[in-house]
Amino acid sequence: MRTWLSFCLLAAVMDLGLSLTCEICGGFGHTCDGSLEFCLSGEDRCGVTLLEGTGALQVKSITKTCIRSESCDEPFASVNAGKAGEAWTHLTCCLGDECRRITPTMPPLNNTPNGKTCPACYAIQSLECEEEVIKCTGDQLYCLEASRSVFLGGKNVPVIIKGCANNAYCNNIQEHSFFGGIHNVITANCTLASGIASIVPGFFGLFLQLLVGLLLAKALD
Repeated sequence: MRTWLSFCLLAAVMDLGLSLTCEICGGFGHTCDGSLEFCLSGEDRCGVTLLEGTGALQVKSITKTCIRSESCDEPFASVNAGKAGEAWTHLTCCLGDECRRITPTMPPLNNTPNGKTCPACYAIQSLECEEEVIKCTGDQLYCLEASRSVFLGGKNVPVIIKGCANNAYCNNIQEHSFFGGIHNVITANCTLASGIASIVPGFFGLFLQLLVGLLLAKALD
């Protein structure tokens, strides 16, 4: 009877599309350990994301989670906020035990100016910041403007960031939750640095949530 019940439960899980398990964890540094958890339907790969930043955006973190395989097509996302600093993420896709064995690394950065310019600034606890014009580099062909309200422990913390961003950064507009107790309201748009509109509105992606969430965690520590 117990064997039959186990079979039925396994069949139900597979029917829901939850047969893939990934290690789930996150934190500062480039290592973390977590438990294996079933992925949601449509999440068909495991991903290890490294996040690094400089200046006011300085942080180093890792996240292991379930992802959709199409996220693997653009693994490197970057944003340059001028004097405030720069931030990058790199996604390594994997499956099962492979994710525990790999040692993900951040690829070399392309700092070659590409002829594009954007207004840039960054502020936390404010939705206004003093802009400067910066030169974009590498594949950063978009001007980003993103604002965010973080509701943490009943307190509303506004954040704004402007600068040069690449296509992977701008395409990452899925809604994600961050750590428990942090809720987000995010609006963002990207326009081609040439001035031709290519607006990307709505909930911004995991990149910005990880970055600002970790910076808040450091500030409140």
